Amino acid sequence: MSNWMRLEKLTRLGPLCGSYLNNCRLFHLNHVRLRKRSIRKKMFPFDVQNRPALTLDPDAQSSLETDSKIKNGSRTLPIINPPEKIAKTVEILFSKDSAENPIRPDSYLAAGVKLWNFLHSRKLPLELTQINHLENQFKRIIIEKEYQNCPDDLLFEQSDEIERKARKMLESKTNTWKSVVYDDEAAKAYLLARAPFDYSAVYRTMSEIKKREPDFQPRTIFDFGSGVGTCIWAANSLFGEMSEIFAVDPSSSMNDLARAILLQGKTSHSLPAGHFFRLNCPTNNDLTYDLVTSAFTLAELPSAKARLTSLDILWRKTHGYLILLEDGSNAGFQILAEARDYLLQLVEANAGRNDQIGKELHGHLFAPCPHSQKCPRYFEDNIPCNFDTRYENFKLNSIPNEITHTPKKEKFCYLIFKKGPEPEADKSYQYPRVVEEPMMRKKHVVCRMCTHRGKLEEFVATKGPTNSIDTRMLYQHVKRIHCGDQLKVQVQDKSKESLTYVTWKERKAMWKQMQDEISPTK
Repeated sequence: MSNWMRLEKLTRLGPLCGSYLNNCRLFHLNHVRLRKRSIRKKMFPFDVQNRPALTLDPDAQSSLETDSKIKNGSRTLPIINPPEKIAKTVEILFSKDSAENPIRPDSYLAAGVKLWNFLHSRKLPLELTQINHLENQFKRIIIEKEYQNCPDDLLFEQSDEIERKARKMLESKTNTWKSVVYDDEAAKAYLLARAPFDYSAVYRTMSEIKKREPDFQPRTIFDFGSGVGTCIWAANSLFGEMSEIFAVDPSSSMNDLARAILLQGKTSHSLPAGHFFRLNCPTNNDLTYDLVTSAFTLAELPSAKARLTSLDILWRKTHGYLILLEDGSNAGFQILAEARDYLLQLVEANAGRNDQIGKELHGHLFAPCPHSQKCPRYFEDNIPCNFDTRYENFKLNSIPNEITHTPKKEKFCYLIFKKGPEPEADKSYQYPRVVEEPMMRKKHVVCRMCTHRGKLEEFVATKGPTNSIDTRMLYQHVKRIHCGDQLKVQVQDKSKESLTYVTWKERKAMWKQMQDEISPTK
């Protein structure tokens, strides 16, 4: 490979529009401070002593009765692969490339896996305040170890030496963030190794909109950090062909590859009218789009100020939905928690305005959170709020079948904001979100969820000996869901009578009595 993994201190998205830099003052970074890492047992956020009572929503009960997923459903998460048209185009592009380029697709795939591991393990860049804090901390450590009994005048003379040692210690003990410069080979490596996962994650995220808003038919999309065009593929697959596409990516190699895929390998043809690929974000914010997407892009920006400035621009360009995705790592979750708090503060700060600016900035949180309070997964837990998706790699002839035909599962984080007021009659905003894969046990299922009360709560759905239709339907509903799905239930606190303590012997006797009443006499 050539210089595709060259690391430089350059942002992948180039210079940002400077007209909105001051808007970041609305946001205070202390609200999304770094979480303290601790042992899971010491920070268990689910109160098992106060489990809520769930009842199926009456409006959703009729649809659950006829849902084939409940009657004949599978516990396996479905595999989401790119469309057949995209897969054939990728095969055509690499077959043409093999005649001119000696590098085989399996080499691109191996390089792409290396690139993926680098991107997934990369930490967030340190902010200036964090760097200054760590430098002062290292200075105190050096003084205590080497200059403990040194007079003040001599300590002042050694200040330059102490500062040099502190900077050296800072470089050795902290991560140095670097961005990636994508050339032609890096773009192809990214396409083979990473694009199937990107598409699967974006498709599952957009399916949340399609499921809850079936009448929504977007026709325009603005893709920030478009890469090879996975957001455009997913939007075209779910909502039909977009009439206007505006894709921004500073890598000309990425843009060329995305353009070739949309043209199905016919690079001599021109793009349809309304399809644009640009290297920089446009300065004109008068145009708005039905869908504005940023998939795995904010992590490429060098600071929190750059991320929030870009986020402000994207929100102003949104007419329908703003969709953000990042890796399911702690760094990706940190970025989306930061974006969530900024947008909520921006919306709240302009909630009372009736002018044009207030209407442009008015919106609400759509998914995955069922509430607008502080994130309990962020402040009360040390595990990121991420979700699974399954996919398969592109099936090329030069790549072994055990690689291309083996389903893979990866985690991602997402966030969806919608312009306009939150509809009060829509109960889907109040449905709990499952944050962990339900744990199947004998005759019961343990389900952990985030509720509209702003808490992480645990519920146990039992099969039970009773013939109650509601109980069995709730059990079947919980049994078939996956992490990231909504529970179509109403959450209530248990009554005081249900909290009466019962010993194990009493419970066993009650169970035996119930079994005798149900089973026929011999």
